[in-house]
Amino acid sequence: ARQVGKTEVLINAAGRTIDLYPQDMQWIYPTEEIARFNNKARFMPTLRRMSRTKRWFGKSNRDAGAMEMHFRRMVIRFAGSNSEAALESYPYGMVFLDELDRCAPGTMDQVRESMKTYTESKFVKVSTPSFAEPSSASVRAFSACRSQSEATFATCLLVSSRASASVIA
Repeated sequence: ARQVGKTEVLINAAGRTIDLYPQDMQWIYPTEEIARFNNKARFMPTLRRMSRTKRWFGKSNRDAGAMEMHFRRMVIRFAGSNSEAALESYPYGMVFLDELDRCAPGTMDQVRESMKTYTESKFVKVSTPSFAEPSSASVRAFSACRSQSEATFATCLLVSSRASASVIA
């Protein structure tokens, strides 16, 4: 039961952002192939069913399976963590990083650089970690989030015993 619904939660959060708080967004997966698949098979079908988001779609119908989606008020770019150019090319107000443990080393540092333009940026990281491996990136990120006393971490929660998520304000 590895599927705990974390990506669906992220898709719904993205839908809310598209409708209420439009800002350029990046969605990062471990590889470009996984990013393209998830856009076509999960992200686009869900957004097209949401009455509050489908009204903001741009004129292009080519977005399904593409690495860039244009809405009337914002852009969403999908990237693989193994592409430094894709991670550093544009500034983003919101970044979703899915499957942190499978992403290339240094991905989080590159993402933080792309968010400096926005004063109120959000960085959402999720993963399906193995808690038997305390050295995993997602367990380290969750532990840092829990021990952080500054206001930089708005929310830090354990979704289930098999998934962690953190939101950096």
